[in-house]
Amino acid sequence: PRPLLTRLSLTPDRAGGRLVETADDSAGQINQFGATNGLIAVDRAFTAGNDCLSDAAVEIDANLGEVSTSTNSLISDIGTIPDWSIADLTGALGSGEDVKIASINGHMDQGLLLSAAGDAQGANPDPSEVEGPDVVIPSGIDGAVMFTAGCHAGFSQPYADALRTDDWAQAVAGGPAAVYLANTGYGYGLDQPVVGYSEELLVSFSDLLELDGMTVGQAALYAKQQYFSSQLEIDPYDEKSQMQLTTYGVPMYSLTGPTALAAPAALAAAAPSQVVTATTTDPITDLEVASVDAVIDPENGFKLQPGAKQTSYYLSLIH
Repeated sequence: PRPLLTRLSLTPDRAGGRLVETADDSAGQINQFGATNGLIAVDRAFTAGNDCLSDAAVEIDANLGEVSTSTNSLISDIGTIPDWSIADLTGALGSGEDVKIASINGHMDQGLLLSAAGDAQGANPDPSEVEGPDVVIPSGIDGAVMFTAGCHAGFSQPYADALRTDDWAQAVAGGPAAVYLANTGYGYGLDQPVVGYSEELLVSFSDLLELDGMTVGQAALYAKQQYFSSQLEIDPYDEKSQMQLTTYGVPMYSLTGPTALAAPAALAAAAPSQVVTATTTDPITDLEVASVDAVIDPENGFKLQPGAKQTSYYLSLIH
């Protein structure tokens, strides 16, 4: 934190990611990063939204169309589009090609999502329209970037109640997804058609995502910096929206086209267990943003060296 007038600024200056929730979950996330060379080949993008978040979902969907030639969406409350159900959502996520970027924006808590159809039913929605990640998230999102403005969808909480076994953070970030962005507290937005607070942060994040450019972690970092610098006046809701948006997973993932880029020839030809130094450069400032000691194995690709030095990225292990 840095002093800001009479308060503290929590705008980050480095990209970071949290690994959840058990040691096995965390090891799996690191191994997945190594197995994919830190690349996410974008086949298809998907956006869902309803209620006050539908206007943000429209903008996110348009932005994702810039990084994927195959997109589809379920966005209610815009004209005559009907309210989507849990069955609609799971069908869209699991249909055909793997989804590699997914933004689901609706009413949520740390372990449940209310569909647009359930929301329209009022105070007593059909139980089938209130489901957790074990139903909502199919296997087709392996290695995807997922993000949501839903309330508490990024709150990592161990459950003692057998009826609720997984929160979104553990089930998504600790499971199939490569990177997951979500709020640890209430998500905030403004009445349509104005996009603000949590909505604005994720619209900016989706706009910054690019193929063969900055990393996903950098996009999250710059979205927060851009948000802070663009406000004429900072109020507590701005501060809270920015502070609680949390990145789960390894932040050094990069997006590439459907056919992943080959490893650079110099690295691909390195002898097994050769220690090398790999660096990347910030596309905006042209400064070095990461330098890590690594082991290159021609058969298995990039592996983090235990005890590797990292100059600009930090991972925190959550148990």
